[in-house]
Amino acid sequence: MENAQSILHINLAKGWRGGEQQTWLLMQELSKKGVQQFFLGRAHSPLALAAQSLPGLTVLSKRVLLFNRHDLLPKQLVVHAHEARAVQVAWWLNQRYGYRYVITRRMQTPPKSRPLTLRAYRGAAAHVGISTAACLSIKAYLSDANPRLISSVHSNPTPDAKKSQQIRTSLIGPQKYLIGHAGALVDSHKGQSLFIRTVTDLQSRGISVAGVLMGEGPDRDSLEALAKGASDLRFLGQIADIHNYLGALDVFVFPSFHEGLGSVLLEVMMCNVPIVASSAGGIPDLVTHEKTGLLVPPGDQQALSAAVQRVLEDRHLADSMAANACVMAKGKSPSNMANEYEALYAEISEVGK
Repeated sequence: MENAQSILHINLAKGWRGGEQQTWLLMQELSKKGVQQFFLGRAHSPLALAAQSLPGLTVLSKRVLLFNRHDLLPKQLVVHAHEARAVQVAWWLNQRYGYRYVITRRMQTPPKSRPLTLRAYRGAAAHVGISTAACLSIKAYLSDANPRLISSVHSNPTPDAKKSQQIRTSLIGPQKYLIGHAGALVDSHKGQSLFIRTVTDLQSRGISVAGVLMGEGPDRDSLEALAKGASDLRFLGQIADIHNYLGALDVFVFPSFHEGLGSVLLEVMMCNVPIVASSAGGIPDLVTHEKTGLLVPPGDQQALSAAVQRVLEDRHLADSMAANACVMAKGKSPSNMANEYEALYAEISEVGK
């Protein structure tokens, strides 16, 4: 496809979580394809700082948008709103400059019922959901919307088997198995308390298992207090080389109460690690029960423990699910996501002419 489009990405998040990772992967891939891009985010946010390194991408300030005379931004431009606050900015740009915009929804719940938000969703040229659940949330909010499903993707991880083995040795202690979880420590969302109880439950059954939690968040203190009764259960904080840590696991446990998709699952799949997850939100788009992982009802502690035990004790099942999942995940690559968005941008540009 010939690159004639210019794209303005907007992501106003303060930190770097799944949505920011996906925004980054898309911008990175479009940069490789020579697409002219602009980025608007919070000054000095991790994503804004990272975006400065991409060839062909200009990081903008809010001042540029307030006083734009098209000296920096082209007259023909597609705006891409990557998170909730960005939606309202995209609408404002449409009202002021006529720029058409696309909204990507990453959550399984509908947007908040605010007049400006509803107006912004109605004014979008296109809506994208990262999962079936995210698309349904858009339809629930805007009945005449026709959202397009463009999945989140993996980051092409290349775990080092030797490093993973060294990490495993350092973490597993005297235990036989190592299970883990990665995500922001927000228990009402990610369900880390269920992970902790699973470790203690399995240990009480005489199963030799150690557990690791990767990530930071506001619930760390309360989760550490809950974990005091468990042996060989560690909080590792934010991990830079997370793929080598994922590769050290026997099972990845993902007991979310709600989830737009759970893009970390794709990273786990690419590391050939079997998954036990809840069936919340968009997770079933990635995890097919007994084919690419095991699914349990959200919040069902007994089912979660039983499923993890099953995977630990049935290595044929574990290896089969991990292999199937890896094959599936390979199709959800950054290049494929960029191709899908580039086609959507072209449609929006053509209609706007």
